[in-house]
Formats: sequence, structure tokens, C-alpha cells
Amino acid sequence: MDLQSYNNIVSIIRQHHGLSHDCMKLLIQKYPQHSYDTLYSILSLEYQKRMKCTHIKTLTARNKYWDLYRQSVESGDNPGIIVRLAAEYDVAPCLVAKIILGKYFENAVEEQSGSGVNINFYLRDTCLIPDMDLAYEVFLCTLYDNIYSPLTETMKASLGQQYEVRLYKEAQALGLAFRDEEHLRKNGYDKTPDCKLEVPVAIDGFVVNWIESKALFGEEEVHKEYMKSQYLSYWNRFGPGLVIYWFGYLQKIVEPADKRFIIRDHLPTNLVQIPINTIANIFLKKKMEGQKDTLKVYRHHQHSRIQKEGDEMWISSEDLRTEGSSDEETHAGAGASTSRSRRTKKNRKQRKSTAVEASKSTTSTTSQPDEEKSTAETNIDINIRRFSILDNPFFTDIFPDSAAGASAISLGSTDSGVDALNLESRWRPKRGSLKYPILVEGTSVEV
Repeated sequence: MDLQSYNNIVSIIRQHHGLSHDCMKLLIQKYPQHSYDTLYSILSLEYQKRMKCTHIKTLTARNKYWDLYRQSVESGDNPGIIVRLAAEYDVAPCLVAKIILGKYFENAVEEQSGSGVNINFYLRDTCLIPDMDLAYEVFLCTLYDNIYSPLTETMKASLGQQYEVRLYKEAQALGLAFRDEEHLRKNGYDKTPDCKLEVPVAIDGFVVNWIESKALFGEEEVHKEYMKSQYLSYWNRFGPGLVIYWFGYLQKIVEPADKRFIIRDHLPTNLVQIPINTIANIFLKKKMEGQKDTLKVYRHHQHSRIQKEGDEMWISSEDLRTEGSSDEETHAGAGASTSRSRRTKKNRKQRKSTAVEASKSTTSTTSQPDEEKSTAETNIDINIRRFSILDNPFFTDIFPDSAAGASAISLGSTDSGVDALNLESRWRPKRGSLKYPILVEGTSVEV
């Protein structure tokens, strides 16, 4: 609705003096191009603003309305006394009826005070009022008051639910996937729009994630109030959305540059939905990206673990019974070599004694009781004890079925003792790897 038409309607409402029921009839006659719901919504908003300014609940006002009512009853006036008082003083009939009911329970019922009686309870069911004349007067007020009557409040609530159902039906007809307000509340959402879309849609190039239904006219002050209490909360939680004022709205409240929500007076049918295959591709792409990130993290941890294990499993030259060190240790400082020799000194002694005992047992099992060893065999046996490679724990792991780690290697020739003696000068282990040299030509390794 344009601003000029709205101002004309508002001016008629403000100039009218009397009941809102009569003012509504006047608006329908002058503006037949507008719907009944639109005119009533504007009338209701303007009438509520007026009541906030003119309706006074002071003790003086309460006594005045009560005295006027009692005088009319005693003089035998026709029914409708409270309605005529409301029209004379330009106050809603139900508001005047509440004041008179409160004063009645203060004076007529001694055991109850006005503050302890629920006036709305008697206003909703006038049959419970002890005074029959007063009960009938209050009942007439509920009929002639179309703003503050309990019947009107019930009709407003029902009207809002009807338009929510209309929104759900139209959304289903368009094939939208959404969750209603009741479902969101069950799942613990503190702010619940009427319709939360599972798959966003585009309306005139604007992405919509939620829809809010309002069965009223979108006036400026009302829009600001709802925006502060609801719309901004929805935008903060779910993103941009759509607000529907079913009874129209002022063009003034629309901001073209606003990226938080758009305003319409119906649910548009020119929706652009994301195809299902596009959604599936987006989901798979995000899933693959997540797997790649996970693989990168796994590789990083694997590399760190291998590097850490490599540092812990470093075997020095002293552990392998060599006089020299690796190429890297040769260039290292003398202090580092001294510290490593101190750390392995105790372990070296223990391995040495173990190697000697194992070599003795091996020699005793393989020697012949009636033959004496030759000089070459003796030299080979001495070198085996010296190097003690066969008794190294790594050889024991490689040849688990060998007896004391020595029976798996057999020397094929006794003339190769010289090569075994020169083993120490030819072999230098490298950092991070173990390369086993050929001890003697013709040597065979059985696994």
C-alpha cells in the first residue's frame, strides 16, 4: 500500500469519535478496494495507540465510571449502559467493563478484594458474575468491542494459525522441504520462525532460508518491533529470510539494500530451487575436502612418529662393536661421542659377557671331542668372539630359529679367516640403516 492511501485511512480513524465497531463500518464504505482484513488490521493498530493515551486507570476514573453506572441502573435505563458510556468517553467497552467489575467486587463481595479477583476470568464467562444485570451489561460489551473483547482475541489467534496452515500448504505445493515451528521447538530452538527451509531457495535473486507469516498489516512501528524481537534473531541464526504480511504493508518499510530479509504480501511462486544433483555434488565435494584434510593431518602425524622412532632407534658404532663411527659421527664433536660412550658403557659390558658365554657354548657344541682345532679355525673363532655380530640382538630377531644366533651361519672355508680379520676396517655403518657385510667368501645365510 502506498503512503498516501494509508494516511487517508488513518486520518478517518483518528477523526472518528465513538466505538471502533462503528468506525469499521465507515471504512468499509469508503474503501471497498481494500480487503476487510487489511482495514481491520489498520483500525486495530490505531485504536490501540489511542487507548494507550486516553485510557486512565486511576482511582478517580474508577469511581467516576462506577457512579455513572449505578445512577443509570437506579434510574432504570435500558440495557447497554456500559456500551453507551464507552462511546461517550471514547473508550473501548471492555476496558470500561473491567473497571466497573473491579469496583463491583470491592463493594459487593466483602470477603474478596479487587486485587484478588481475576477480572478477565469473569469477562470471558459472564455467567459467573453474581449480579445478573451487570453480567448482561458485560456480555454486551464483549459483543460490541471488536478490539479488546476476549472473543476478538480468540479470533485473532485463530486467524494467525489459519494463515500459517495456508503457508504450509502453499510451500508443499511448490515442493519445498521445510520444518514447522512446532518441530523446531521440540528440538530445542529458542527462536523459531514459522517455516524453516531445509534447502534454501532464491526469490528474485535473494536467498531465503526461513519464512515468517504475519496475519496483519505491515505498519512502520509494528515492523520495527517485530524486527527487533524476531526477524533479526532469525537472521542471526539461520541467515536471510522472507517475511509475509498477508494483509499488506507500507512501501516505506521496504529497504532495497537490506540483505537480512525481504518483505512480501504472499508466497512467491517464482522460486529458484537448487537441483538435487547439485546438492549431492556439493555434499560429496565437502566430504572429499574433509577427507583430504584428515589425510594431511594423518601424514603429518605419521611423519612425526617415524622421525621420533628413528631418533630413538639410532644405533651407535659402540653398539655394533666397531672402532670407528658413522660418517656423520666422524664430523660431530668430541663431547657428543664421549657422552654416547658413557651411556652405552654399561650395556656394552653386559653384551660382551653374554656374547662370550654364547660363543663358548656354540664352540663346545660344534667341536669334535677327539680333534684339535687348527690354527685357522682358532683364529676364526677368536674373530667371531671379537665381533660378536652373531650374538647381536638384531641377528637374533632376524634368525629366530638359530641356536644362540650362531648356528644359522656356517663358514664354508677355513682359509677365509684373513677376510674376517679385516672385516672391521672395511665396514662402516651409516646413520639410519643397517647393511650387513659379507663376512667371508662362500658364506651362506640360512633363514
